Amino acid sequence: MKLLVAEDQSMLRDAMCQLLTFQPDVDSVLQAKDGQEAIQLLEKESVDIAILDVEMPVKTGLEVLEWIRAEKAE
Repeated sequence: MKLLVAEDQSMLRDAMCQLLTFQPDVDSVLQAKDGQEAIQLLEKESVDIAILDVEMPVKTGLEVLEWIRAEKAE
């Protein structure tokens, strides 16, 4: 399983990613520091699960979710 973690607080993001990599079903974990970086990664990579912080600079997690829904609707 491929995951994306988008979180603007680097210590929290790093800790979450570290814990997720220890899970047996997790193959890789992508990291984004804000919503815009998350969208840029999602334009290039397909993920099974995206864990999005609601409040981030540039674009919020909700804006990323709207982008995902719009892209998947096409």
